Amino acid sequence: RVSATLVARDFEEAITYSFIDERSNTAFAGAGSELVLSNPISSEMSVMRSSLLPGLVSSAAANVARQQERVRLFEIGKSFHGSLDAPEEVVRIAALACGTAMPEQWGAASQAIDFFDIKADLVAVLELAGDASDITFRAVEDAALQPGQAAAVVRDGRDIGIVGKLHPRVAKSFDLKRGAYVFEVDALQALASAAPTAKPVSRFPVIRRDIAVLVKADISREELVPAIAAAAPVDVGIMLLAAA
Repeated sequence: RVSATLVARDFEEAITYSFIDERSNTAFAGAGSELVLSNPISSEMSVMRSSLLPGLVSSAAANVARQQERVRLFEIGKSFHGSLDAPEEVVRIAALACGTAMPEQWGAASQAIDFFDIKADLVAVLELAGDASDITFRAVEDAALQPGQAAAVVRDGRDIGIVGKLHPRVAKSFDLKRGAYVFEVDALQALASAAPTAKPVSRFPVIRRDIAVLVKADISREELVPAIAAAAPVDVGIMLLAAA
């Protein structure tokens, strides 16, 4: 279902090597790996990957170098952690998008992809588990992502992945000559779900009331929505509009 969802959102599935070079692994993991192969095929395949993103970025760079201006790739696979004595394998879902938000067409103006486009793709995956209201996003600093355009994906107080813009320094090290946006999440934690529970239908008719509130630009959605929900006696629909 994850694959079908991402394919429907115009991504193509990639399968990349589990062995990568240590420099690429460190660029995304922020630290060296202890899972070093004793007899690697080559120096470019010397460690077990800690992230699926290096393979996707390399694939995107190869496509862009061959005049593919719009690249959208995803992969579902394992990352490897721990030590040789106690290795750990984690199934992850990762995606990369660069170029325009939509394919070239006459009916709409060309517009470059942005943070909210890749976030929407990620939310579409997270919603496969049912209600995604318990998942929030928190601004973070990540070794591979550009400051100010990086967020941790949080579920029940636990970080389960990242989403954001690839840091220009990292993109340059992979010879990727376009800005790219990525996400990567722990599949088991992201898609964990429980049996749905039924709620009684209210005996009272629906009351609709629109309330507009002006807040400072530095107030994030993750601060605003819980505050509104906590003050509401019943479920409310919330639409957030950003002023120019």
